[in-house]
Amino acid sequence: MTINRALFILLLTLFLGCAWGGDQRPSIPWDSLTVYQQKIMAKLTDHWDRLPAERQHRLLKGLERWQQMDPEEKAWVKRRFKQWKALPAEQRKAIRQRFEKYMTLSADERAWVKERYKRFKQLSPERRKALRRQWQGMSKAQRQQALGKLKGLEQISPGERDRLLEKLVQ
Repeated sequence: MTINRALFILLLTLFLGCAWGGDQRPSIPWDSLTVYQQKIMAKLTDHWDRLPAERQHRLLKGLERWQQMDPEEKAWVKRRFKQWKALPAEQRKAIRQRFEKYMTLSADERAWVKERYKRFKQLSPERRKALRRQWQGMSKAQRQQALGKLKGLEQISPGERDRLLEKLVQ
Protein backbone atom coordinates (compact mmCIF):
# COMPACT_ATOMS: atom_id res chain seq x y z
CA MET A 1 0.00 0.00 0.00
CA THR A 2 1.33 3.44 -0.81
CA ILE A 3 2.10 5.91 1.93
CA ASN A 4 -0.49 8.35 0.53
CA ARG A 5 -3.18 5.71 0.70
CA ALA A 6 -2.15 4.75 4.23
CA LEU A 7 -2.36 8.40 5.25
CA PHE A 8 -5.84 8.81 3.80
CA ILE A 9 -7.01 5.60 5.47
CA LEU A 10 -5.47 6.78 8.70
CA LEU A 11 -7.33 10.07 8.47
CA LEU A 12 -10.62 8.35 7.71
CA THR A 13 -10.13 5.93 10.58
CA LEU A 14 -9.50 8.86 12.88
CA PHE A 15 -12.54 10.73 11.66
CA LEU A 16 -14.89 7.77 12.02
CA GLY A 17 -13.49 6.10 15.06
CA CYS A 18 -11.87 8.50 17.48
CA ALA A 19 -13.74 10.65 19.91
CA TRP A 20 -12.93 14.32 20.05
CA GLY A 21 -10.76 14.99 23.05
CA GLY A 22 -11.56 17.90 25.29
CA ASP A 23 -8.24 17.97 27.12
CA GLN A 24 -5.41 20.33 26.26
CA ARG A 25 -2.36 18.30 25.37
CA PRO A 26 0.97 19.75 24.29
CA SER A 27 2.01 19.86 20.64
CA ILE A 28 4.21 17.06 19.38
CA PRO A 29 7.39 18.21 17.63
CA TRP A 30 7.97 16.57 14.24
CA ASP A 31 11.45 15.53 15.32
CA SER A 32 10.01 13.50 18.20
CA LEU A 33 8.12 11.19 15.81
CA THR A 34 9.63 7.84 14.94
CA VAL A 35 11.06 7.30 11.47
CA TYR A 36 8.03 5.12 10.64
CA GLN A 37 5.59 7.80 11.80
CA GLN A 38 7.40 10.45 9.78
CA LYS A 39 7.40 8.19 6.72
CA ILE A 40 3.64 7.55 6.91
CA MET A 41 2.87 11.20 7.59
CA ALA A 42 5.40 12.62 5.16
CA LYS A 43 2.77 14.79 3.45
CA LEU A 44 2.34 16.63 6.75
CA THR A 45 6.02 17.46 7.20
CA ASP A 46 5.74 21.11 6.17
CA HIS A 47 2.73 21.95 8.31
CA TRP A 48 2.86 19.41 11.17
CA ASP A 49 3.96 22.07 13.64
CA ARG A 50 0.99 24.26 12.69
CA LEU A 51 -1.57 21.50 13.31
CA PRO A 52 -3.53 21.80 16.55
CA ALA A 53 -2.04 19.59 19.24
CA GLU A 54 -5.26 17.59 19.57
CA ARG A 55 -5.17 16.78 15.85
CA GLN A 56 -1.56 15.65 16.12
CA HIS A 57 -2.52 13.31 18.95
CA ARG A 58 -5.52 11.97 17.01
CA LEU A 59 -3.34 11.30 13.97
CA LEU A 60 -0.84 9.37 16.04
CA LYS A 61 -3.60 7.45 17.81
CA GLY A 62 -5.09 6.56 14.43
CA LEU A 63 -1.71 5.42 13.15
CA GLU A 64 -1.32 3.24 16.22
CA ARG A 65 -4.76 1.74 15.65
CA TRP A 66 -3.88 1.11 11.98
CA GLN A 67 -0.71 -0.72 12.96
CA GLN A 68 -2.68 -2.98 15.32
CA MET A 69 -5.32 -3.93 12.73
CA ASP A 70 -5.26 -7.33 11.12
CA PRO A 71 -5.43 -7.56 7.30
CA GLU A 72 -9.21 -8.13 7.36
CA GLU A 73 -9.79 -4.97 9.40
CA LYS A 74 -7.51 -2.97 7.13
CA ALA A 75 -9.41 -4.26 4.09
CA TRP A 76 -12.69 -3.16 5.69
CA VAL A 77 -11.29 0.33 6.37
CA LYS A 78 -10.07 0.57 2.77
CA ARG A 79 -13.53 -0.39 1.44
CA ARG A 80 -15.22 2.13 3.71
CA PHE A 81 -12.77 4.84 2.65
CA LYS A 82 -13.46 4.08 -1.00
CA GLN A 83 -17.20 4.36 -0.30
CA TRP A 84 -16.63 7.64 1.56
CA LYS A 85 -14.65 9.15 -1.31
CA ALA A 86 -17.39 8.09 -3.76
CA LEU A 87 -20.02 10.12 -1.88
CA PRO A 88 -20.91 13.57 -3.24
CA ALA A 89 -19.22 16.42 -1.36
CA GLU A 90 -22.57 17.66 -0.04
CA GLN A 91 -23.34 14.28 1.47
CA ARG A 92 -19.91 14.04 3.09
CA LYS A 93 -20.44 17.53 4.54
CA ALA A 94 -23.83 16.53 5.95
CA ILE A 95 -22.31 13.41 7.52
CA ARG A 96 -19.51 15.47 9.09
CA GLN A 97 -22.07 17.89 10.51
CA ARG A 98 -24.14 15.06 11.98
CA PHE A 99 -20.99 13.56 13.49
CA GLU A 100 -20.00 16.90 15.03
CA LYS A 101 -23.51 17.25 16.46
CA TYR A 102 -23.31 13.69 17.80
CA MET A 103 -20.01 14.47 19.51
CA THR A 104 -21.63 17.36 21.41
CA LEU A 105 -23.91 14.85 23.18
CA SER A 106 -23.07 13.64 26.66
CA ALA A 107 -21.56 10.17 27.03
CA ASP A 108 -24.92 8.85 28.25
CA GLU A 109 -26.73 10.36 25.27
CA ARG A 110 -24.19 8.89 22.84
CA ALA A 111 -24.56 5.48 24.49
CA TRP A 112 -28.34 5.76 24.15
CA VAL A 113 -28.03 6.68 20.46
CA LYS A 114 -25.61 3.80 19.84
CA GLU A 115 -27.98 1.36 21.48
CA ARG A 116 -30.92 2.61 19.40
CA TYR A 117 -28.85 2.41 16.22
CA LYS A 118 -27.80 -1.14 17.11
CA ARG A 119 -31.45 -2.09 17.57
CA PHE A 120 -32.38 -0.35 14.33
CA LYS A 121 -29.73 -2.35 12.45
CA GLN A 122 -31.21 -5.56 13.87
CA LEU A 123 -34.57 -4.83 12.22
CA SER A 124 -35.32 -6.41 8.88
CA PRO A 125 -34.24 -4.37 5.83
CA GLU A 126 -37.91 -3.87 4.95
CA ARG A 127 -38.75 -2.48 8.40
CA ARG A 128 -35.73 -0.15 8.35
CA LYS A 129 -36.74 1.11 4.92
CA ALA A 130 -40.32 1.71 6.08
CA LEU A 131 -39.11 3.64 9.14
CA ARG A 132 -36.79 5.78 7.01
CA ARG A 133 -39.60 6.56 4.59
CA GLN A 134 -41.88 7.50 7.45
CA TRP A 135 -39.27 9.79 9.02
CA GLN A 136 -38.46 11.40 5.68
CA GLY A 137 -42.16 11.99 5.08
CA MET A 138 -42.49 14.01 8.28
CA SER A 139 -42.31 17.78 8.27
CA LYS A 140 -39.65 19.49 10.35
CA ALA A 141 -42.31 20.37 12.94
CA GLN A 142 -43.48 16.76 13.12
CA ARG A 143 -39.91 15.56 13.57
CA GLN A 144 -39.31 18.09 16.35
CA GLN A 145 -42.53 17.04 18.03
CA ALA A 146 -41.53 13.37 17.83
CA LEU A 147 -38.06 14.12 19.21
CA GLY A 148 -39.57 16.26 21.96
CA LYS A 149 -41.52 13.24 23.16
CA LEU A 150 -38.22 11.41 23.63
CA LYS A 151 -36.89 13.83 26.29
CA GLY A 152 -38.52 12.13 29.26
CA LEU A 153 -37.81 8.62 28.14
CA GLU A 154 -34.72 8.12 30.30
CA GLN A 155 -36.93 7.94 33.39
CA ILE A 156 -38.92 4.92 32.24
CA SER A 157 -37.98 1.29 31.82
CA PRO A 158 -36.19 0.21 28.61
CA GLY A 159 -39.14 -2.00 27.60
CA GLU A 160 -41.67 0.81 27.99
CA ARG A 161 -39.32 3.22 26.23
CA ASP A 162 -39.06 0.83 23.27
CA ARG A 163 -42.85 0.55 23.05
CA LEU A 164 -43.14 4.35 23.06
CA LEU A 165 -40.46 4.71 20.41
CA GLU A 166 -42.24 2.16 18.26
CA LYS A 167 -45.45 4.20 18.55
CA LEU A 168 -43.58 7.35 17.56
CA VAL A 169 -42.41 5.91 14.29
CA GLN A 170 -45.62 4.13 13.31
